[in-house]
Amino acid sequence: MPAVAGLLALAAFRSPADGNPIQVIAEKLSEYYALTRPEKVYLHLDRPAYGTGETIWFSAYVVDALRHHPDTLSRVLHVDLLSPERRVVVRRTLRLAGGRAYGDLDISDTLQAGTYLLRAYTNWMRNVGHSEYIYERRLQVWPAAPNQPEETGAWPTRPSLPLTPLPPLVRSMCSFSRKAGAW
Repeated sequence: MPAVAGLLALAAFRSPADGNPIQVIAEKLSEYYALTRPEKVYLHLDRPAYGTGETIWFSAYVVDALRHHPDTLSRVLHVDLLSPERRVVVRRTLRLAGGRAYGDLDISDTLQAGTYLLRAYTNWMRNVGHSEYIYERRLQVWPAAPNQPEETGAWPTRPSLPLTPLPPLVRSMCSFSRKAGAW
């Protein structure tokens, strides 16, 4: 973006003989985007927070930063989950098709609870230096609740399902009945 600001500043001080200033700015911006081809990444997550041992499901979108249309320049997307200490905990490499990818990240049940960082980028972004377009989102990871039996201390053995007979004159299309000794 600093390059765009520089182009705008240069275009502002051109002489009127150079033509319409709006047209000059548009041409310079077109040249800039043709040379750099910036991409943006967005991840659509299934939830805002997760517990340890759960899975993050997501849809990824890579778009042209100028028009926000699906971008087909990159074919690979990298998605990282970083710990609060900024160490990569989980990494996925996904194939992009038409600017889209779908994936998941498994959160290990041995991870500590805390605020993690989800990051997504393409190789083009890393090489060209478009760090402002790299997707980053903070995720809260909570400790998973332990599985505990009911207050009676025993797991339920069978469901309590009250069965009521149909009123007279109503024909049943489907019925459920208890077999002897089994549910």
